[in-house]
Amino acid sequence: MSDIMKFGGFTVQDLEGKPIGCYYDNTLRMTSSGVKIGEHLYLGSVTKPYILRLNLTQYPLTAASL
Repeated sequence: MSDIMKFGGFTVQDLEGKPIGCYYDNTLRMTSSGVKIGEHLYLGSVTKPYILRLNLTQYPLTAASL
């Protein structure tokens, strides 16, 4: 399997569309949506029957290097 297929994730943009950070992990494959509410990030997936919730204080963004 190629490296591009091993990991999934998403980027976070500011209001001007510039990337400010990202989350990626091999468990985030097929992530289809995300929304920030308070200090949590909620993620939806095409393949999972549940919503993933990340605490942004506990798991801060990885700085974008794009």
